[in-house]
Amino acid sequence: MPLAASAAGRPRLASCVISYAQYLNVRLMMDRSAAETLALKGLGHLAADEESFLRFLRISGLELEDLRRRAGEPELLGAVVDFLLSDEKLCESFITAEQLGPQELHAARRALPGLAPE
Repeated sequence: MPLAASAAGRPRLASCVISYAQYLNVRLMMDRSAAETLALKGLGHLAADEESFLRFLRISGLELEDLRRRAGEPELLGAVVDFLLSDEKLCESFITAEQLGPQELHAARRALPGLAPE
């Protein structure tokens, strides 16, 4: 990696390297298809936890048959991701099981419809 001299004469990284602050400000983007796939995996993870799954159905107002029929709808998948993000324990178990970073789940949410504009 190229080095450049600093004003104090010590070597520093050349300007082509982004700073940590710049890195933190970059938002991970995900295309809609990948976001839908991730949300479907989230739905499967949710369905494996009976207590959380029943709570999702109760909060969403969906009946099981409605969920089966609408499972591929992007709006419903956005609601699934919202639900995962709203429960720290459930979110952590999902991202651990899928070997994801939390930023990937947030990127999926931004790619799906139904999110309030920032």
